[in-house]
Amino acid sequence: MGPRQTVPRTPTLNRLPSTVYRTLLDWGMPHRRFWEFLPTGVRFMLASAFFFSLMSMLVKLAGRGLPSQEIVLARAIVSLALSYALVKRAGVSPWGVRRWILVVRGLLGFAALSCFYFALTRLPIAEATVLHYTNPLWTALLAAVFLRERL
Repeated sequence: MGPRQTVPRTPTLNRLPSTVYRTLLDWGMPHRRFWEFLPTGVRFMLASAFFFSLMSMLVKLAGRGLPSQEIVLARAIVSLALSYALVKRAGVSPWGVRRWILVVRGLLGFAALSCFYFALTRLPIAEATVLHYTNPLWTALLAAVFLRERL
């Protein structure tokens, strides 16, 4: 058997020259997590994207055994309970000033959520997400038609 070969090790912070280690400490590298360098808004955007992806995955998994409308109902019950508690805590009326606008918003929200969850349970997640992200396009087109806004 020949001479013993050693595998070169990758340097760790303990093996770095002291000047490099002190420089890294001055920059705050070893003891700070990467997200602490991000602005708060960017952190919230990343968290939002993560949780929407998680929701899509869970809807897709639940859709294997449940109809999409049952998933919508479960989400509506949780949202109703949380919203009611927050509205009561704020001390405002749950119906607002113009009840009919709230009812229309609720019906449109129900229709949109039903369509999105139906798409998630029937289509691949990527396709359903792409369809979902066409919302700004539809908003601009409908605003041009109904509100006579310029495109």
